[in-house]
Amino acid sequence: MNNEVKEKLQVKDLILIGVMAILLFACMFVVVMILGMNPLTYLFAPAIAGIPAGIVMMLLLSKVPKTGTFFLASAVIAVFFLIMGRLPLDVVTMLVCGVIGEVLYGALGRKRFRGMAAAHAVYTCGLTLVAFISVVLLKDAWAKAFAGYGRSYIAKVIEWVTPMSLVGLCLLSVLCGLIGAWLGKCLLKKHFEKAGVL
Repeated sequence: MNNEVKEKLQVKDLILIGVMAILLFACMFVVVMILGMNPLTYLFAPAIAGIPAGIVMMLLLSKVPKTGTFFLASAVIAVFFLIMGRLPLDVVTMLVCGVIGEVLYGALGRKRFRGMAAAHAVYTCGLTLVAFISVVLLKDAWAKAFAGYGRSYIAKVIEWVTPMSLVGLCLLSVLCGLIGAWLGKCLLKKHFEKAGVL
């Protein structure tokens, strides 16, 4: 009975998930704000954001290694994207990545680094897909939604983001996500040992 209670998300867990989700979003927002000033560097912003975000994600998953933790964090971030005016496809994409990451996190081990790293790699890939999947599938809607960036900026992003380049950016995102997870593990080594993460 006690094990079942421990496995269920408590109020304190939900609060921590919310706080960490805000920090994850902040990592992404700061990196995108800096690199987003140029359309070329903007392409790599979501992937690069996965590196500092890895520290936050590893802390979250080691503190709350329970079913639903990763998905709920992803869902909170999806809500932030919705509030910021992202297209519905982008929001759904983040939620789908949340489901995939949650499944991998559980399958590979919630108290194993490989499970945590895989989940974060999916999260980072999700950031890239949120940023660019609509560029590939809904060009006109995306261009209209982000017209404030200017015609030249929009035109360059549309020119550079093709199905093939998006695949490449997703692979880069997975790599950056794994690097971020490893960095988080190194910086949180003592915490990992205390939490029993293998």
